[in-house]
Amino acid sequence: MDVGTLRRQRRLGGDFPGDAHSLIALKALGYADDHPQVVRAERELKKLEHETPDSVRIEPCFSPVWDTPSSPFACANPAWRKTTRDSARREWLMTKEIRFRGDWQYKNPAKVEPSGWVFEYENKWNPDVDDTAMVLLALRKIPTDNPKKRDECFVRG
Repeated sequence: MDVGTLRRQRRLGGDFPGDAHSLIALKALGYADDHPQVVRAERELKKLEHETPDSVRIEPCFSPVWDTPSSPFACANPAWRKTTRDSARREWLMTKEIRFRGDWQYKNPAKVEPSGWVFEYENKWNPDVDDTAMVLLALRKIPTDNPKKRDECFVRG
């Protein structure tokens, strides 16, 4: 399976624990091994495996949104901030802002614009604080050709 296919597919639980717990719950509820949801849950878990002739490693999740803003900090290289790829990463991060008013609105009645980021490709229901903070740090540290859009994302986030 190629990376493009993985990006287009929605994850079941979004990470290893979520996928594993989904499969456990389905089996505990009595779903048969050949039920489409059980087959799907097993397939999602398999996607996280990296198998070689000598070993099997489990990737905890696919985390492109988390990884993208982390890279300039991990590289600790000022030249990184001047590259064209850097601009593409920043622009991509701004497109990944979650503007969906999820179920959090019922416990938090504040009149705020919805905003946040997740660690994976798509998950409008679960933007979280650590991924949002990491993206906001990257948006502030890295120069941009569109400071207005960046600043709007930053204020909402």
